[in-house]
Amino acid sequence: MISQNRSHDFDLSNNNNNNNNNNIIIINVNIDPLSFLDPPHNNSFYLIPTTTVNEIEEEIMKLNSSKSVGPFSIPVCLLKLLKNYLSIPLEINYNLSFSSVCVPEQFKIANVIPIHKKDSTLLVNNYRPISLLSVFNRLLEKLMFKRLSSFIERHNIIYDKQFGFRANHSITHATLLITDRIQRAIEDGQYSCESS
Repeated sequence: MISQNRSHDFDLSNNNNNNNNNNIIIINVNIDPLSFLDPPHNNSFYLIPTTTVNEIEEEIMKLNSSKSVGPFSIPVCLLKLLKNYLSIPLEINYNLSFSSVCVPEQFKIANVIPIHKKDSTLLVNNYRPISLLSVFNRLLEKLMFKRLSSFIERHNIIYDKQFGFRANHSITHATLLITDRIQRAIEDGQYSCESS
């Protein structure tokens, strides 16, 4: 018989009816799927709703007022003027987005504008698309980037010799590193020269 009084266990049974070999498996589906997950660890990338009004206001002030905005937006200069009033509802929206791991549908809509690259303006291949996203989406992306980059840096996920696309790293650092390595190899006699 099947015991269905335990709501957090799988209940499996085999019933043989009319002496045939039809196996019927009954599974109790009253299980909370989150019960299978471990609690979040300190070294996991778990988006706890931590966005504050001050953080949002700082990011608003960093936005470039001369850049175009996409749909469901307001001009950046107006956003900067109204930051004290808009930062509270934005805080609620962004924290809800982090905790539910969902981005509002309006943030995903973009105006795509073709920008001419070179040569003939009559050929489609001579244009590149530029997506103008909502200014509110750009703020959400900046908040997510801060969290993701601090997590990556804190746990040393990126290779330490990765110089491109990292804060406080440049191609100059890579050049200095290889130059220093070559100079030490010459001083230690660990080099070879081919004569032709």
